[in-house]
Amino acid sequence: MLSDTAAPPAQVERVFVIKIIAALTVEWKQPPSVKGEGISGEIAVTNHTGQAVDLTVIVLAVNEVGKAFALGYQHFLVKPETVSPIIPFGSSLPYGKYVVHADAVGELESANRIYRARLQTPEALLVRAR
Repeated sequence: MLSDTAAPPAQVERVFVIKIIAALTVEWKQPPSVKGEGISGEIAVTNHTGQAVDLTVIVLAVNEVGKAFALGYQHFLVKPETVSPIIPFGSSLPYGKYVVHADAVGELESANRIYRARLQTPEALLVRAR
């Protein structure tokens, strides 16, 4: 509510809705799943910045003691308001429970800006020994 300093003060009330759009979004195209002795899946990143971004994507599987295993890594330019190519990931892993993290970092060098988006599995995935 806004009011002025007049006597009596005039008051005006307005409702504003602000929509915040993330600069980058990451989505599972094929959610991480256990296949044999490993974990694999696919992701895609959408660039909402309005400018081309230099994108780096890293997908890690982190076990119950905090050790991280790389499942995938990609680096390329993503045009404004577009979705990246599908990024496959996967690797064999030792026995254990793993949370999969997909991190996307986009650099806009001309504006000296860095954008980040992250996605992770809601629960740990169990990789069993054969």
